[in-house]
Amino acid sequence: MTIELYFRLASIFEKHGFDLYLVGGSVRDYLLNKEFNDMDLSTNATLDQIQTFLKFKTMYQEFQSGVFVFENEEIDITTLRKEEKYQDFRHPEKIIFVKSPKEEVLRRDFTINGLYINSKGEILDYVNGKEDLKNHLIRMIEDPLIRLEEDPLRILRALRFAFNLSFKIENNLKKAILIKKSLLKKLNYKKIIDELNKFNGKPKEVRKFLYEYNIEKVIPLFYEYKAKLILDLNCNVITKIYDNKKDLVRNKYTFDLNKMQKGSYFGQVFTVSVDINKNDKFSYIKNVINYYHKLIKENNFFIEEIYNYEDLLRIKKNDKRAAILAIEENGMINNDISLIDELFFLGVRIIKFKDENFNCLFKTGEGLTDFGKKVINKMNELNMIIDIFSTNIKNIEDVLKYSLKPICLSYASNILNLDNVSNLLLKIYENNSLVKINSIEDLLKLKELLTISCLALENLDTNNNFLKNLSNNLSKIDLNKICYLNFFDLFKKNQNAV
Repeated sequence: MTIELYFRLASIFEKHGFDLYLVGGSVRDYLLNKEFNDMDLSTNATLDQIQTFLKFKTMYQEFQSGVFVFENEEIDITTLRKEEKYQDFRHPEKIIFVKSPKEEVLRRDFTINGLYINSKGEILDYVNGKEDLKNHLIRMIEDPLIRLEEDPLRILRALRFAFNLSFKIENNLKKAILIKKSLLKKLNYKKIIDELNKFNGKPKEVRKFLYEYNIEKVIPLFYEYKAKLILDLNCNVITKIYDNKKDLVRNKYTFDLNKMQKGSYFGQVFTVSVDINKNDKFSYIKNVINYYHKLIKENNFFIEEIYNYEDLLRIKKNDKRAAILAIEENGMINNDISLIDELFFLGVRIIKFKDENFNCLFKTGEGLTDFGKKVINKMNELNMIIDIFSTNIKNIEDVLKYSLKPICLSYASNILNLDNVSNLLLKIYENNSLVKINSIEDLLKLKELLTISCLALENLDTNNNFLKNLSNNLSKIDLNKICYLNFFDLFKKNQNAV
């Protein structure tokens, strides 16, 4: 777009008795001798008045803003206005339409974006924007603490302008960003991603710049791998996070939300485990679960909890990440079937059966105990997924026999060398169950013995090399099945969803 296009439009508005102003980034870029790809206009005309001589492509009457096409260019226009109070950290509660740019400019974010050009080519500067442009400075119009509270996306906009233009951020604004950066969690993550993608630089350079403001401790930053393919069926880190009161966004462990974003993850099964010798295991487990719920709720702009199959579909459609809660059973149930109901009420949707160190569910050499069978019946009744980690053929076969619904089997490498593994895998196939893999070796062996529909992923630790290897060995359809669709199907079958 060119400045001449604006002047041609301004003359049309003047013929109809209205003023038209070029404003915002287009003025900033024009003064910096940069090309501008879009054009923002403000006018003292209403949309209804504009419609008498221009045709709108899109109109928002409530906000008196719209998009029209002029000389094959789409152009944004708004009626001059000021804004009062903000709701939901994004939208003003009240809009008052005004007659002059001087009244409107205070709603603009930064001084360098608060410059106007009128039909005579004059620069209208009410906030010293030209001086800040000359000094390469990003300064907020009015109090930055208040303006960032109104709309936290301005935090990323300030950082983006500083990075893209090689400008400095004014000290009061810099301090406000450090104080208010946690408000970024109030935003829709799509808005965050859209803003991050506007940074003009290599991802490593952008991340290094944002690290100076500790942004990665508040929100997951964008990464080169953008496809959200993987639903990883096991991660034991949540107990460590609870014990050390760490955050889920960024920590020193094998999983955090930044790693999830980097690893192309759609979802994660969080497994709560407890030391076999710990006293009052169930009380401890509940404390870990409550902390887990707190962390997910704090970050629900990015990730949400899954309780049923419909949640999986909804969250994927909304482009968020999925969190599924699992428990590793190592004696905490302790022959009390009522605890299964309580775990379900607490949000647990998967219980992982282990057969060592205790005999609550299994009896050595004899398979499931009577109580173990009751647990399976109760879990089937509640549509909870059974996941068995065992190298004992009898234990696995018993769980397959007594469960009326498909199950998971952890760590394929632990069962591939068992005697009669072919018979066991046939039963897994007949039961529509899943075997979880975490290496290419497992994949290649199991492809010969099972269909792709029986395989899923576990314990990947954001291993993109594994994902690349999977891509090299599978069609896109089969890759999607192993990465997430097979688990979707397992969840659906356990729930008896239609």
